[in-house]
This record gives sequence, C-alpha cells and structure tokens, in this order.
Amino acid sequence: MYIHLTDWARNLALALSRTSILKSDDPRIERIVQSCMLLHVRRASRVVTQVYETALADSNLHPMQFLLLVAITRAGPTPVSTLADRLQLDRTTLTRNLTALVDSELVTVSVDSDDRRSRIVTIAPRGRSAIEKSYESWEGAQRKVTKHLGADIQPLIAALNQLSALK
Repeated sequence: MYIHLTDWARNLALALSRTSILKSDDPRIERIVQSCMLLHVRRASRVVTQVYETALADSNLHPMQFLLLVAITRAGPTPVSTLADRLQLDRTTLTRNLTALVDSELVTVSVDSDDRRSRIVTIAPRGRSAIEKSYESWEGAQRKVTKHLGADIQPLIAALNQLSALK
C-alpha cells in the first residue's frame, strides 16, 4: 500500500505522541518532519521515479532497467559484482533486475573465462536499440524534472554524489 510520506510522517508523529518517548508537543517531531533527509530524499525519489516511469512506459522499460542498460553500455563487458559495486546495489537486487533484461534479450550474462565463478554482463544489440528508442522519452522526463530545479543541476548532482559516498 502506497502512503504519501507526509501522511506517513504525521502518522508517525501521532503514534509517537501516544507513547512516553515523545509527547505530541515535542519539538523533535516537528524537527523530524521539517528536516529529515530520509523523508525528503525518499519523497523526491518517489516523485522523480514516477515522472520517469510515465515517460518510459511506452518503451516497456522501467527506469531502473533503462539505467542498467546505460550503465552496462558505458562499462562494456563487466562482472556482475563490479557493476553492483558501481551502482551501489547488492548483487541479488542487481541479479533480479538483470534477469528481466536477459529474458528480453537486452543483455547477455556469460561465465567469465578467467574466473568461472564470476558472471560477465554485456549489452546486446537489442539493448542498444532499446536505449536509442527510449532516449527521447528519457529526455522528456529529464526536462520535466530539471524545469523544477533550475538550469544548473550540476550542484545538486554533486551533492547527491556526496551523499552516495556516505556508506
């Protein structure tokens, strides 16, 4: 069930106010609602994801699949574990996402000839074609999101990259 995050935060505040931990008049609740990075980043992430999902719907690609195709194209043939590290995904999540791409013949996964325990992921011709066909839709979503952020999105991207380095 999808719950809007501000509703979620209000529900959390209400639930916490019923406990002895935090009272309803506790300014900590307001501080959480107003400044919690998790709350605001997750809410923005959901909205941005919806914009890209809508834009890419005709391509039959989920935004994550589109980004995986781009990452695999950029990296060239690469071990699944290396790709997972670069994308900051656990291998099981990446493998689950790759399965749909393999099933659609957009990527191939093969055994590494140097290390038979490792799997190499490679973009397939249909994957390159899917990127080309989806590019204009991606561009439209990109324009829609950046319109709300202003012309120079590089400072925001730099800040998000700093957050990604937290681990």
